[in-house]
Amino acid sequence: MRRLFELVRRQTRGGTTITSPGDVAVLLRNRGRPDIENLWLVSVNGAHEVCNVHHIGMGLADSVLVHPREIFAPAICDRAVGIFLAHNHPSGNLQPSLTDHSVTQRVRTSGEIVGIELIDHVIFSDDAYFSFAEHNQLSIGDGNELSAGDNRRRPVGA
Repeated sequence: MRRLFELVRRQTRGGTTITSPGDVAVLLRNRGRPDIENLWLVSVNGAHEVCNVHHIGMGLADSVLVHPREIFAPAICDRAVGIFLAHNHPSGNLQPSLTDHSVTQRVRTSGEIVGIELIDHVIFSDDAYFSFAEHNQLSIGDGNELSAGDNRRRPVGA
């Protein structure tokens, strides 16, 4: 609840600033249909102020197809410096799939080419989230990208 009040406070000052993966989860958790996967892009400037929120795709109960071009086209139009990628898991199981890891790596690598940083990939449910960045699973070759790591559920708004 405290995080929600902080997010609302920041929004009333002229813009939303993303300071943690929990902010992304709070921003997106009530958007889209909760019974199927929805993929979202939050583009930000250098101060992590939200430029725009884009609905990239809607999938099935357990997957959504995506290509980096669909992710970076709106980010480039927004003149974003960085992006947060986020999607819901309707099952409530926040454990990233192998496909989640693969998409994260493709988007991160593509972002390096176009000069837009993938800051985090957040998987969220109604009451919790998983952050690739918090679990050191954004970088290729760090030995963690496919490991289970510390997969504790992070409460939304905590």
